[in-house]
Amino acid sequence: MSKRKFGALPEAARNAISAVVGETEGKIFGAFFDRQAAREREALIQSGKHTFLNWTPAQLDAWKIRLAPLEDEWIRSVPNGENILRAYREYAASADSQ
Repeated sequence: MSKRKFGALPEAARNAISAVVGETEGKIFGAFFDRQAAREREALIQSGKHTFLNWTPAQLDAWKIRLAPLEDEWIRSVPNGENILRAYREYAASADSQ
């Protein structure tokens, strides 16, 4: 649920949700959605209607180089863009490691 939606709930509803939702539940739901996404991906692959690529590290590096100007432009155009991107990457790396 988005912060905006959560904030729009009545206080009693927010309190009830907050009382039963924590890190453990978040990990359980996250694992559920990861499994669901894997099932959906496999169904798309099996349908034969979609192409999925497994890129080599060299291919990924080539794309990073090609996309670097776009990233640089975003950093320049967004206030505090460099810090925002750094924080996002740190957050994503910590989530990947868990």
